[in-house]
Amino acid sequence: MASPRDFVALSQTTPNCYRMNLSGGKIEIMPVHHETGRKELILGSQIHAWCHNNPLVGEYGGATTGWTLPTEVVEMRCADASVVLMTRWNNLTNDEKAEAYPAVAPNFVIELRSVNDTAERVHEKMLMWMNAGVEEGFSLDPFDQKARIYRTLSRNRVTWTEYQNPPNLRSNVLNGFVLNLQGII
Repeated sequence: MASPRDFVALSQTTPNCYRMNLSGGKIEIMPVHHETGRKELILGSQIHAWCHNNPLVGEYGGATTGWTLPTEVVEMRCADASVVLMTRWNNLTNDEKAEAYPAVAPNFVIELRSVNDTAERVHEKMLMWMNAGVEEGFSLDPFDQKARIYRTLSRNRVTWTEYQNPPNLRSNVLNGFVLNLQGII
């Protein structure tokens, strides 16, 4: 069984061409396919454009930005894109903010299905994010040309709506953010 300390030590020596998570005491290491990397860049550029100089944002990141989630079993996860709003970020101390994997659930995440994922696995990841305290998440499936918007209605109630080949998705949590899906789905 791997510990958070083991995970952080391994993540510091693993090249950026791999994505890592600590889930249920197991370290997951996945290669990043070149097409997925390009699509992650498209996502990241849109998230950055919305977040940069936005006073509502505390922290944001891409596929190599990790978070320690407030779950019973330690989960250290990276989404393809994530945003922690200022209200949640400011609940952390400066020392907590300086951690490699800050102990906070993002308000918003995006998961992109890669060639190494199944649609079921992405759905499971999204439910894990939502159950850990994420308010809204987008899952994007370029293989089936589908997108889902997940929302947490209450601590134990998650809903999702599926769209077939949508041109964009509008966030309710990131006020004014619209994700253009051209080149992604």
